[in-house]
Amino acid sequence: MSTGTAPQRGVQVAALTALIVLLLFAYRETLYSIGAKWFTDMTYSHGGLVVPISAWLLWRCRRAVAETSWTPSVWGVVALLLASLAWLVARAAGVLVVQQLAVVVMISSVVLAVLGWQAYRQMAFPLAFLVFAVPFGRALVPALMQVTADITVTVLNWTGVPVFREGMLLSIPGGDFEVARACSGLNYLMTGVVLGTLYAHLTYTGWRKRVAFVAVTVAVLIVANGIRAYLTVAIAHWSDMRYGTGYDHIVLGRVLFLVVVLAVFWIGQRWRDRPATHAAPAAAMPAGDPPRRMASLIMAACVLLIVGTPWYLSVAAARSSAKRMPVESSLALPSGSGSWQGPRDAADSWRPMFTGAAIERATTYVDESGRRVDLYVGVYELGGSGEAEMISYRNRLYPQEHRSLLAERHVAPAIDGDGGQLAVRELVVPGAGGARVVWYWYMVGGEVTTSRNVAKALEALALISGQAGYARIVTLAGPASDPEAARRLAAFVADHGSCVRAGFAPQGCTG
Repeated sequence: MSTGTAPQRGVQVAALTALIVLLLFAYRETLYSIGAKWFTDMTYSHGGLVVPISAWLLWRCRRAVAETSWTPSVWGVVALLLASLAWLVARAAGVLVVQQLAVVVMISSVVLAVLGWQAYRQMAFPLAFLVFAVPFGRALVPALMQVTADITVTVLNWTGVPVFREGMLLSIPGGDFEVARACSGLNYLMTGVVLGTLYAHLTYTGWRKRVAFVAVTVAVLIVANGIRAYLTVAIAHWSDMRYGTGYDHIVLGRVLFLVVVLAVFWIGQRWRDRPATHAAPAAAMPAGDPPRRMASLIMAACVLLIVGTPWYLSVAAARSSAKRMPVESSLALPSGSGSWQGPRDAADSWRPMFTGAAIERATTYVDESGRRVDLYVGVYELGGSGEAEMISYRNRLYPQEHRSLLAERHVAPAIDGDGGQLAVRELVVPGAGGARVVWYWYMVGGEVTTSRNVAKALEALALISGQAGYARIVTLAGPASDPEAARRLAAFVADHGSCVRAGFAPQGCTG
């Protein structure tokens, strides 16, 4: 027998429904960004099935939920508060995936707040399964590319196929192959993890077996993707490049994925558990309805958190926008100071792989010896998201596959005659036009950092507090063939100290 009268439970169901609808409306932009990925990125096309599967899982546990007590829990409000704060910070910093995950956690938090712990435990997995609707995992692509290339080269050597590897480029006698981002196998891995997790939940009753099965599924899929890449290259080699270089390698990948997943599921049946016999937890159900005053306070707190967080952010963003200068006047390039001449437009001025800036400039300065320094400044509005984010997986200083080949170090050049220094990072970046010695740093308002994570945190703090201004990426580059390249960059910084200190904002530059 369940706790609470039918009218009382009807009120709780109505309250839960209203809160969920309010949450979906208040965070509709974030939810839209989730759904948009399902239809625009094949890696996350499985997301469209996650919601109906989660609904089906909830329907399966409806009897168990009905047989538990429904006592509103203040811990649900605490969880909703933490998720709201996470969404607020992530939205201010432009971290879309954290925003999306926070909204999914909010849904679970509302259920916990309205129905309480006993009912929530019965629905925990279906609600947690909604996490797979979020398009996450892009950060794994570089590592997956590396593993795929390693497996491919290793198996090619085992089978006697001559191969030469340079980064992600594989060369065999018949031609060249690149382990591109699409070859990382992230789409197979994500789909496989979703299917493996669902299978483990339905097949096993113990959490150890479930975790072990998902871990094995992940390992097998990663290896299988490497084998797929190997077969593509090997088939091309054995067929004198007639096969394996076109659409056939896509078909091969899909067939191999299906075979591997079915094989893992078939083997997993060997350790299948019998379904547990359901018994109502009668001893854990106190009698009586939940206190109405406490329930009312919990509902009110949920409404305030759901509505108040996006409202506060919109007010802070409006306040920040009102104080912000027009983007056209947020960037100034100084005339060459001392022995420097410029700025000069040059088609080959080095610039990082950054996009989405509100305004950007790439130019060149030349010293009296004719040696050059390339300057790039990209200015981003605070609170940007998607392609307008300054710190994102799209924006990087160099091709991601070269990350392990490039060593970075801290440099602190002087920026004035009073001992002031600027903290920057130095690295040598290869390129078609020759390698470049690059210095870079980020600025948020007047704060300088070389850390992407710190820059994100500073962006969030600046927007949440309503401060005006922009975030910016600044790079200086010189040819690595010049043995004095680093000294020349330091000389440029010293000769343009006030402008460099201001991040090439007009208030620090005279022209």
